[in-house]
Amino acid sequence: MTHPSHHPQSDMLQAYVAGTLSPAFAFGVEMHLGLCPECCRKRALLEEIGGAVLALEEGAELSSGLQQRIMAALDDPAPEDIEARRGEGEYQPLRDGEIVLPRALSQILRAAGVDDLSSLNWRRIGGYGEADLPLLMAGKTTSRPANAFKDGLKDGPRVRLLRLAPGAIMPRHTHKGKELTLVLHGGFKDGRGQYEAGDLILADGDIDHAPEASKDGPCLCLAITEGALRLTGPIGKWLNPLLSL
Repeated sequence: MTHPSHHPQSDMLQAYVAGTLSPAFAFGVEMHLGLCPECCRKRALLEEIGGAVLALEEGAELSSGLQQRIMAALDDPAPEDIEARRGEGEYQPLRDGEIVLPRALSQILRAAGVDDLSSLNWRRIGGYGEADLPLLMAGKTTSRPANAFKDGLKDGPRVRLLRLAPGAIMPRHTHKGKELTLVLHGGFKDGRGQYEAGDLILADGDIDHAPEASKDGPCLCLAITEGALRLTGPIGKWLNPLLSL
């Protein structure tokens, strides 16, 4: 298994563990953790450190057992394959041709009544497609997302699946807010780097890019977006008033 090379920033992972990260972005980090042994180890360490700090604030001495668990979290190697450690018979991942969704996301979508990716309301332009996911996070969470669902996310960040055909290029654009993208299948590049399955990428208004899918297969991403995209190409900027991306 190839491990991800792009991870949530330290402050984002700390906020996730503390339960202060926004629910939609916490969902994105949760899905990344299901694919990233390195970040799972970091989470375990942060949780142990948080417990130690709380104990010290309450005037208790740091027990030898807690000290040992902190050291273990620092020293333990990352598990080889988190997805493989999930019970094979627990639930089946959703598939769309050669694309296989991670089990954690498949479980959440099945709970929302989605048994086939083709049943989502896909909007397609050329080699690009997007579909809003019928889920909504409820409250703060540092574990599995709450099973609260509705159609769309009118009052918060949009949570979507984005699909690019092999070699397809998105129009050049920037962002009116933050966007968290998790590569679920395949890969893409955007001038800043190459991203593969499991990678988590944060973009904002300082980023102006035109993501291009790898030529060896389709690319599927989970995207959590605070604001609309703003096209920046020579033609795209004239289309912004007509589009709601």
